[in-house]
Amino acid sequence: MKNLEKIKKFFRKNVRYIAGGFILILGAVFMVIPFIPLGYIFIAVGAFLLAPVIPVLNKVVKFFKKKDDSGKIEKVEEKVEEIFESNSTNDK
Repeated sequence: MKNLEKIKKFFRKNVRYIAGGFILILGAVFMVIPFIPLGYIFIAVGAFLLAPVIPVLNKVVKFFKKKDDSGKIEKVEEKVEEIFESNSTNDK
């Protein structure tokens, strides 16, 4: 039982990065398959989720934030933070 609690705690803490890595890999697979045109979208979403951990992706997101006049990237970033924060606080 204690091991299960440790696994749940680890998963809650790292759900954003696990999902980001999975989506990034899924995007790479979809880029190889010619009849599923979602590869670029999945790679962009995975990179966005992994940006806080990977400095290069963080710089890219900051660059696009500066270029975005409408503030859509900031809204999406706030929404993602809200989703993952509520997910981790509800499971405690």
